[in-house]
Amino acid sequence: MNHHKNLYCMTNFHQGWTNTVPAADERDYEGQLVFSGPDVAIEVIGDQIQGYVNGRVSHPNGQLAEMIENYRRWILDGAQSLKREDTVCVIILGRWHHVEFDMRPRFEAYLVHLVSRSGDITTLRYEIEIFDWDDPELNNGGGFGFTLTGSAEDDVEGLKWCAQQKLGSGKKWYDSSSGLATVDAVLWYPAEGRSLPMVVSSVSEETAAGEGGLNSAPGEGSPPDVLSPLLAAIRKKQAEILAEPSGEFRGVTTDRKTNRPQEMTLSEALASTDAIGFWFQTWSGEDEPYSSFVFAYEDLERGESILKRLDGDVDRDHALGNMYASDWEGVRYSSNLRFRHLLIGPHPEVDERPI
Repeated sequence: MNHHKNLYCMTNFHQGWTNTVPAADERDYEGQLVFSGPDVAIEVIGDQIQGYVNGRVSHPNGQLAEMIENYRRWILDGAQSLKREDTVCVIILGRWHHVEFDMRPRFEAYLVHLVSRSGDITTLRYEIEIFDWDDPELNNGGGFGFTLTGSAEDDVEGLKWCAQQKLGSGKKWYDSSSGLATVDAVLWYPAEGRSLPMVVSSVSEETAAGEGGLNSAPGEGSPPDVLSPLLAAIRKKQAEILAEPSGEFRGVTTDRKTNRPQEMTLSEALASTDAIGFWFQTWSGEDEPYSSFVFAYEDLERGESILKRLDGDVDRDHALGNMYASDWEGVRYSSNLRFRHLLIGPHPEVDERPI
């Protein structure tokens, strides 16, 4: 029997050794990137489906409950296809992923636990199609792997080190358009023909932290109000500004809510106003510009971009209700594509229900 710390939490999950621990020969693991977000599990017992977030029962009127209701038939059919003769419970385990303003939140599945009548647990990789966004081709792995040597009992720590090298700080290509991390873990599984455990190596544990903890058993009582990563980031940025109402503009202390000069750079605006981020627009001159919202962060690539107040008869087309805009600038590799920044206005709407 496999002994798992938690069947309902993915962060830092790892199987125990099912067979005798191998000697100090080479052990080949394949890697699959794991999207960031709170841990989510869907439990199927008979025709009953229950959602869990971070190891606790999910909110009855939350986003996960709605998704389960919308996909009820497909979830039951998928669980049925996974069952073995003695399976009494199927647990589909993954992450609730929502880091892009222009994409809907979704459940990304990675593991399946099959619980038998006797309590034995078989864990498989999720490789079927239940949800519209499932893509079995992507589940073939990330096209990378590692070979470990030394003591097999050190594999969990060794694989975490490997994940940190793969996803660690400075890996900007794993960031979303909002600035939040798209992936924050690796699912390691044995290379073909190998008898090895599956291990999840998380680079950051923040996305799975919250009521219930990382390794607690499924909880009872009031469900936690766990927010999607995007909404949690908005609330965090807003709270930071409330906690620090004063900013600095060209060496002078300012009130963030009222500091509205005629012009300022993007970096100055983020340091001296109550903006939690900015809009980045690209436009070819036809139809509507493409607009994406980005959270404020340090070391902006175009922090010196100058934004001017949209006062009086200044053109407000496509300004999205913002008070400031930079001039349109050309893109080096395109003859007709231009870009600009917008600031002090609404951020995109995000579902405010808990998961």
